[in-house]
Amino acid sequence: MESPSLTCLLSAQACEHGGGSGVGMESVFHSVCKLVVVRREQRVEAAEPALAKISQELPGLLAQHAQAVNEKRFPTWAKFLQTFVSQGGIIEAFPPSASITGLTVDMLIEPSGEITMISSGDQIHADGPLRSSGTTLPQASVESKVLNMLSLKIGEACKSRGVVGYFSIDFVTFIHPKTMGQQVWAIDLDLRYSDHLALTQVMLYVTNGTLDCRLSRFEVQLIPKKPKGRLKEQPPQTASDALLKIIKWKAPSCDSRCQQMNTVFARWCCVGSGCLPHFGAPIVSRYVVMSSSMRHINLTFIYYSVFLQMCKAHGIGYDVQQKEGTIFALFEDQKRHIFGMLTIGEHLQGALMTFARHLFIIYQELSAPNMHAETNFKGAVQDVEAILGVTEQNKLKFEEEEEQQQASKAQPSTK
Repeated sequence: MESPSLTCLLSAQACEHGGGSGVGMESVFHSVCKLVVVRREQRVEAAEPALAKISQELPGLLAQHAQAVNEKRFPTWAKFLQTFVSQGGIIEAFPPSASITGLTVDMLIEPSGEITMISSGDQIHADGPLRSSGTTLPQASVESKVLNMLSLKIGEACKSRGVVGYFSIDFVTFIHPKTMGQQVWAIDLDLRYSDHLALTQVMLYVTNGTLDCRLSRFEVQLIPKKPKGRLKEQPPQTASDALLKIIKWKAPSCDSRCQQMNTVFARWCCVGSGCLPHFGAPIVSRYVVMSSSMRHINLTFIYYSVFLQMCKAHGIGYDVQQKEGTIFALFEDQKRHIFGMLTIGEHLQGALMTFARHLFIIYQELSAPNMHAETNFKGAVQDVEAILGVTEQNKLKFEEEEEQQQASKAQPSTK
């Protein structure tokens, strides 16, 4: 009796007690086990003998072909199996596609019961395919309406079970090989305030921007450049000009209150020692690449002041007026080998390229020629390069479609 035709793709996660992480049971070790059973054309009527045969062959196939994602933690299948059996774990379905995109969505359930999506981004994987190391924001992998609908349904389910506060959802999306339609799976739920949301708040603080998750849009208002020299003051021509002059005369000194003054007439910015509204300042879209887990062991031997001076020497910084550049989130001053990094750009492709280029510059400065340092910079750059390849293909595809549309419009209509 031949085995039935099937392809098993399993993701096994072993759980161990967390050490100093403060987590009682943490799923941090992963192994993707791909089992390919030979496909046969003829149907099998008896399923029990086939299942028994698979059960007999499965341990040998796993021991021979299973490959741990984190080989430092689990160098062999026997070590992984020992942990899995003693501590327990999770077995998940793996999407039947070679191209998979992960998404992270942060939600909030207010005490009043209101459910809000407050952040969403496409994942970057610097430490392996099953562990998110950062995101690109706003997300661009799933239609906004679909993602909002799924997230709100999960939010309602959490609300019905008494959940209040912040939580994050992990999705994966892929193209089904048979139907060629986009599939979206929800695969993880974390009831906590996530690092992704913390970096999102940093992004909103430094840019004073607005993130609209319903439309997957992040917008900022540019600050006009301060005019050079002292301009001769002109007398007010209209009532509005006179009102502005009064406001300028009564303007307080530049402090935190500037950020809170937001009216229908003006957005406030700091000019000189006073606060002046800037009318007509352009509102533009921005794209962000951010990670809270960039790691290089050699950073332990460098003080933050030296690290920042090094970045400044290479032109790595943030333009406050144009709302573009790279920002670092420095977590602690002891080990210093892990830091957060945000790169903001006018286009997603440009932000990805800047993020990868700045990482490469920092890697060159920190790495010695004959010294192998533990770092995830290389994995992050490789994943960004893969994303850039997809964005470039999409860009070319969109340009071809636009050219075809323009050509069809240019052709005279014939009756």
